[in-house]
Order: sequence, then structure tokens, then C-alpha cells
Amino acid sequence: MGKRELLLVVGFIVVGVVLYQATAPPPPPGSEGFSIGGIIQHARRAVQGNRAHTDLESTHTESIDAAVEELHLTLRSAELNVIGESRKDVQFEMKVNSTGYDEAEAKKSAEATELKIDRAGPALVVEIKYPREGRQRAFLTIRVPARLRLRLEPSYGKLSITNVAAVEGTAAGGPATLTNIVGSITLNQRSGPLTIDGAASLRLTGRSAETKIQRITGTVIVQTTGGDVTLSAITGPLDIESRNTDVRVEQIKNLKAPLRVNATDGSVRIDGLRTEARIDGNDTDLEIALDAPAPVTIYNTSQDIAITPPPGGYTVDAVATDGRITIDDGSIKATGDADEQRATGSIRGGGATLTLRATRGDINVRAPAGK
Repeated sequence: MGKRELLLVVGFIVVGVVLYQATAPPPPPGSEGFSIGGIIQHARRAVQGNRAHTDLESTHTESIDAAVEELHLTLRSAELNVIGESRKDVQFEMKVNSTGYDEAEAKKSAEATELKIDRAGPALVVEIKYPREGRQRAFLTIRVPARLRLRLEPSYGKLSITNVAAVEGTAAGGPATLTNIVGSITLNQRSGPLTIDGAASLRLTGRSAETKIQRITGTVIVQTTGGDVTLSAITGPLDIESRNTDVRVEQIKNLKAPLRVNATDGSVRIDGLRTEARIDGNDTDLEIALDAPAPVTIYNTSQDIAITPPPGGYTVDAVATDGRITIDDGSIKATGDADEQRATGSIRGGGATLTLRATRGDINVRAPAGK
């Protein structure tokens, strides 16, 4: 037998040993030792990954006194549901989904996932400690006295909060829903869809999110970059600062003055405006519709202004630089040339003034509905 044939035989033997070790069942616990088989076993685990998973559920009730005013959540990652109720204690219901190489390992990792509860002054601090082994996903429902405030540290996962005294903190990712918050909401939403339905006031900083806000009875301040924002049934006042965002404001017959908008890029649509407003746009598509006379000032650069005036009387004061003015309501005509056009006058007896300024864009004053 030549050297070449001998090498081929040795190669086949090595391949056979490797295949056997890779497909053989794991040895009993405690009998592994240090061997080539052990090394191959670890390699096989790495290749095959965590194939098993298990769910583990647990409950815990924490007694609190009247000195506890806040629930402080530092969860890092969890699907969270907080419900305010008429109760005097705090109840935790947690389900942990854990992975492992086999079912026993997955169960061990799930059992090692710890719900840690501490007291820090007037706050109850809640944290989830995860083991390094496997991968865990926690689903946590917390039932709290409705009088408690809620403070959120950045956490990834679906979020639902309802019927608590106030909310402050960060929702870092995943869909978030806040409903029937008695007091104020101060929230930083980094990504993921956001719905807020019912609060006394709102201060929101959002980024790249689909956001729906409604039924806020007090002041609303929104700063947003990217995504789109819809606000409805706002009592106000309302202050919006947006960049690369599509903003829509509707159902605002009870909105209190003032309404202020500062928008760069994107678009702004306002329907049913009845109160004093100042709207500034930069390369922003603006469409504003009034239901009642109100002093409204609109400036826009590098995009058009489209406004539907109220059915009653009003006064128009419009200037378009490097743009055109079209008035479909009344008999006022624009004067000027291609560099600048102006239109000023009263329509249907006059009233609150619509002050409109466009630079490198057109102004279109539409006829009110039914006219």
C-alpha cells in the first residue's frame, strides 16, 4: 500500500469518527471529561444552537403603604402591561419564555430569571435579572393602585399602560399604548408605533414613529423627527415642532389658543381650525382649513400654502415672493409680477385676518365648503 492510499484510509477513519461523535447522543452528566468527543460535543451545540424552549409562569403580590407614590421600572427588555385598579397592593404576573440546548437547560434558565423588587424612598423599583445562558423573553403584567405614578427607564418590547396617575420616561422600541392617564405624560418614544388616548397634558419627543394622540385636555407639546403624527380631540394649547414628519391635526373644535407649528420638510394638515394660530414651514407642504374666523399667520419657504378660509367674513393679507397668489373666494385679485405678488382686502364684510407669506412657493386661498 502506497503512502497515498494510506493517507486516504486514515482520512476516512477520521471522518467516520467525527461523524459518529457529531451524531451520537450526549453522554450522561458528569461523564464527559476532556476528550476529542467532548470538544466535538461543544462544537455540535454551537452548530445546532438552542433548539428547546419552555415557558414558566409566576405570580407575586407586594404589599405597599400610602408612602409609595411611584412605580419605577428598569426592565431593559420585556413585554409590559401596567393596569391601574382600585387596590392597595401591587400584583406581578410574569411569564418567561426561555431557550436552551435541551428542555432541561431551557427550564433552568427560565427559573434563573429573577423579578427583583426594591424600595427607594417613595418609589417601588422593579427590575428583571436575566441569566447569561440561553435567551429569555419576559411578559410582565403589573396591577397597581390607580393613584401611582409610573416612571420608565429605556426598555425594548411591547408596552401597554392604562389608568395610572401619571407617566414619565422612555419607550425605546416596540409598539406602545397609553390609555386613560389621569395626570400628565412626559415621554421619549425612540421608535415603534405609539398611541396615546386620554391624559391631562402631554410632552412628547418622538423619532421615526407612527403616532396617534387623542383626548388630551390640557397643554400638548410635541417634538418629532420622522414618521407621522395624528392629533385629534385636543383641548390645548398645542405646540408642534416637526422635522421630516407628516403631521395631521383634526377634530379640534374645542382647542384653546394658541396653536403653534414649526415644521421643516414633511407636511402639515390642519382641519377645523377655530382659534389663533401661528404656523411656520420650511420646505413643508401646508394645508390648513378653518371652520370659524380666527387670526391665523402662516409662513412657508420653498413650498406652497393652501388654505380654506371660514364660511364667514375675514380679511386676507397675502404676499408671495417668487410665487403666485390665487384666491378662489371673493373678488380680490393679486397684483404684482413674477418676483412678488400681493393680495389684500376684506371678504364677506371682513373679520379676523389671515396673514400669509410664501417664499419660492404659491398661495392658494380656496373657496369654503359649499361656496
